[in-house]
Amino acid sequence: VKSSNLSIFFWEHLTVDMQCLQKSLHIGFDDAALLIHMIMHRIVETFLIEDSSINTVSNLATSKSRDQWEEAFNQAYIQPVLKNVHTLLEDARKQILEDDKQKHPPILDIVYERNIVRPDLQHSLWKYRPNINLEHLSQKIQIEGQHVKHRALVFFLKEETSLRATKYLPSIVKLQRFLYDVHHYRSSEEEVQEKSIGQFLNEISNDQMRNELKSMIENVQQAWLLVRGKLQIHGRLPVPQEYVNVDLSHETTSIAYLIPKTTGRGCCTTAL
Repeated sequence: VKSSNLSIFFWEHLTVDMQCLQKSLHIGFDDAALLIHMIMHRIVETFLIEDSSINTVSNLATSKSRDQWEEAFNQAYIQPVLKNVHTLLEDARKQILEDDKQKHPPILDIVYERNIVRPDLQHSLWKYRPNINLEHLSQKIQIEGQHVKHRALVFFLKEETSLRATKYLPSIVKLQRFLYDVHHYRSSEEEVQEKSIGQFLNEISNDQMRNELKSMIENVQQAWLLVRGKLQIHGRLPVPQEYVNVDLSHETTSIAYLIPKTTGRGCCTTAL
């Protein structure tokens, strides 16, 4: 990065970090900025009384020392805020609205549903509500330390992606049977390795059959994205790491990954 572009580089970097923070915690930009402020406030507030090893960055020469420092910093300054993040954010919003010295715009009163002087507008304007989905629920349980109390729910959330992938099993089995019938004792290994998914679909002359196969392949791709990270450890047929990282969604990917086998590239769909 050129010295003349450093300010732009750091600003774009910070923007991306803020977007990641918003997405991971399901909060808006204003709340993300408030969260950063609260973490920095805790750092300043506890700087002199916390362990000095956290407050020094001179011994970060090795990867292990950096990991240890990051974990200590996280436990000392970040986790205490994240455990009560929604309560702290709500309190911070109230402080902003109740601060007489802060001349906030009237729209904030409407957004946070406070001091609305025209009831006829109350149901006509957009109102903020936190996102409610499985990812948000899992994040909330972890942050609030409820994983011990709700073990069944935690187990469900942990296995949710695997359960969601089961709806693609009929397509996986149907595609495997089709490919087995087409290539078993009919195609050489070299032909299969060199043929891409796109080429395979283009060879199908029947439009209805091509569309059906394309739909089945898309379902296999969806299932692969959901559970490929677990197949290396939890599957009955372990998938090598070199195959776990393969993106089956590209038309240039070899069709060999979709043909069922117990070894080589074909173990991917067999493991599914």
